[in-house]
Amino acid sequence: MLCLVRSDAELASYLAYELTAHSPSLFDNVSIHKGTKSSLIHILDEFSPSQKSLPVTAVYTIDGGHLLHKVVLLRPATFSCQQYVKYVKDHYGCCYIVFYGYQAGPSIKDVEHLHRGKNVISVNVNVEDNIHVSTSQDLLTDKNNKAGFIKLLKDLLQKAGCHVYQAAGDADTLIVSKATKLSLSNPSVFVGEDTDLLVLLITHAIADTHMLLPGTKTRPDSIYSSQNMQDSLGEMKKYILFLHAFTECDSISAPFNKGKKNAYKLLFTNDSLRSQMDVFKSSSSSSDSVAAAGETFFLALYGAKSQSNLDTARHHLYIKTVAKQQVSGGFNLATLPPTSSVACQHSLRVYLQVHQWRHVNLPPTKWSWMLYNDMLLPVPRLLKAALNNLMKLVMYNCKISCDNYCECKCSGLECSSMCGQCYGYRCSNRPVMDNNCEFDSEEEDIDKKLNSITHLDNVDN
Repeated sequence: MLCLVRSDAELASYLAYELTAHSPSLFDNVSIHKGTKSSLIHILDEFSPSQKSLPVTAVYTIDGGHLLHKVVLLRPATFSCQQYVKYVKDHYGCCYIVFYGYQAGPSIKDVEHLHRGKNVISVNVNVEDNIHVSTSQDLLTDKNNKAGFIKLLKDLLQKAGCHVYQAAGDADTLIVSKATKLSLSNPSVFVGEDTDLLVLLITHAIADTHMLLPGTKTRPDSIYSSQNMQDSLGEMKKYILFLHAFTECDSISAPFNKGKKNAYKLLFTNDSLRSQMDVFKSSSSSSDSVAAAGETFFLALYGAKSQSNLDTARHHLYIKTVAKQQVSGGFNLATLPPTSSVACQHSLRVYLQVHQWRHVNLPPTKWSWMLYNDMLLPVPRLLKAALNNLMKLVMYNCKISCDNYCECKCSGLECSSMCGQCYGYRCSNRPVMDNNCEFDSEEEDIDKKLNSITHLDNVDN
């Protein structure tokens, strides 16, 4: 869409909205934006390099999700539980294994499961031992297949002398809890590849506990000591959960092009900023205080600390960027920070995730998650995608009624009077007309924010 604006103030009013159905700085189409979550390991490596060996008499705790995908079958193959039992006994002996509860109801990890399976077609089958499949991954992509296979595997592993547990939901906290408790009486090692586990280990370990990240053909095993990492990080260990969640974990979006290394440096070098993030550690913080602290961190992350809020920062950064471009140059909206409204939702989700990792149960639907089709999905935004005068220009060649397939509806937008055939009023996706529409007050709130902008003089010149 090409929009011609008459003044700098009008441009600022447009940029106070995302201008898309989902914030491009946090969402990739309709899924959460994914960065490089494992980059945190490279940061930690600088402080506490990987060790060369494990304790000789260690007791092992294994991430069941890692185990399911570690045993690689040739294609085609007979998918057998015995192959997994043999692998566990050969590598770890009588160990502890914790599986995720794939049928435990809605979870904030639902969005991650959708992301992993979005380009994969899997058939729900009656899982039994010695089933013939193309590859193990073909079978395990479907969560019902996975739940059925875990049930079979769990019984056989227990018969083989292993201690097997299945979490009510997310297994990460249970895995680390088992490993750290074992470390109080025995040398303890937990095995997994998820960066979330390493972050939880740094936070919760009391006695020294080791984490083994199994290597590949091109990368050796990595071994980390909780005590070494805690000592090396010092004060920063208190903020590692916030840092990891805010910049991307399994349930939270990665801000576009803002990696974990930049965020770490910000917190490490700025005592004042770090103290403001204490809000995320307190279990009694209000949603308003969480949103304010999150917006402060976003402003710092985008180098816009002189701006009072993200809506004005978007306008400032847009002007600054296009001033350096040719007239014909394009502009990627994802490079702008999210609006204040969207950033608020992101911060609330971060707060919830941090406290779930701390074993504090909070209702997800009060912290920017919504129930949809028996899943928990992130609330993408509360404001409209754009001002009313722009929304009226949105158009697709919609069908009459729009009950089933509708391009506007698929994009998270309401139909407008310019849509083909439905014309925005002969369909179920039309805007709700209300004299007391909440969006009017939203636009008034944004107008108040925009009063703080220092307008550019003589824009046309």
